[in-house]
Amino acid sequence: MFPSHRTRGAPTNCAENTSKGLPADDTARIDGKMNWGGLQSHQTIRWAVAYGLFGAPRSGASIAFALAALSITGNPASGATALAAMTTSQLVGALPIARLGRGANSIAFFKALIFIRTVALFACATACGVGAPYAVFIASAVAAGLVQGAAFGYLRDSANYLVVQSQMTRALALAAFASDLTFLVTPILAASLGSVSASFSIAVIAILGAVPAMILPSARGNVEPRAVETRTRSLTPEVLLWLGCACASSAAISGIEVGAVSLAMGFDLQAGYGAIFTGTLCAASLVGSVGNGLLNKAYSKQHVAAMFLSIIIGMALILQNSFGLSILGCALVGICAPLARHPLLIAAQQTGDARNEG
Repeated sequence: MFPSHRTRGAPTNCAENTSKGLPADDTARIDGKMNWGGLQSHQTIRWAVAYGLFGAPRSGASIAFALAALSITGNPASGATALAAMTTSQLVGALPIARLGRGANSIAFFKALIFIRTVALFACATACGVGAPYAVFIASAVAAGLVQGAAFGYLRDSANYLVVQSQMTRALALAAFASDLTFLVTPILAASLGSVSASFSIAVIAILGAVPAMILPSARGNVEPRAVETRTRSLTPEVLLWLGCACASSAAISGIEVGAVSLAMGFDLQAGYGAIFTGTLCAASLVGSVGNGLLNKAYSKQHVAAMFLSIIIGMALILQNSFGLSILGCALVGICAPLARHPLLIAAQQTGDARNEG
């Protein structure tokens, strides 16, 4: 799994920090306690914006790929094949690609992965523009997805360098707000640009997805060899809980995103109107993130159970073949999207509390 903040060990003084290649002001004492990470507000904001824009290719691909498939094969449903191929390669490549970056600078490795993803997405746009065989388009999408899972892990890991643990909860809420805003706007942007040119639409979301590599602050310190040797067990109960929550909400969200164009055409609407369903989903998710940020604490067990139930009801409504019920179902699923971040907030709170008590 990706290196965690628990394996990195906070430096004990500024001299030790400097000897490891980190700026001396990265560690400061406040009231006799260690302010690990040297939080700068601009660094937190840049990380949150990078986190938000990271998902632009994935959020726009549901519409852009369908429009590309429509121009290449004449069948927008073929776009789901490319999106499924990209998602599958993301799952397959996440751990192997992540292991290649062990011992490397997390942020530098993240930027390298983003470069690969951007090149692959431009290959998708080129394949669409020149009318290449659809297999070439799918192969390019697979290449883009192969590095995406590992890149997300390293992006999340970079917060351990840039955000003080006691403020991690708010940083995650801000990042979630930026991500939901991206997922709200990008499908609409992809649909608008796709009405002019599907290849141009893919190129634009590729550029948006490359922005995180440009704005993410750099970190000069690498993972210590001793930290790698003392890695903790990966599949802890907290990790398993996060995987369960993430899989439940992500499966529902992905199902809506992949099927958005088909839903629209099933109601005798043009393919671009698939953005109505993804837009509703993301707008509701944005509301959920705002509430999550204001709450600023982990959900209770009863709250988590209610969110799971809402997701199930939402998906059931979408399957009723009614436009109004489908919109309502998308809203129910979207407003429960923060469920995937529930255990991350628990971990952030517990870590911050432990540091405050220490």
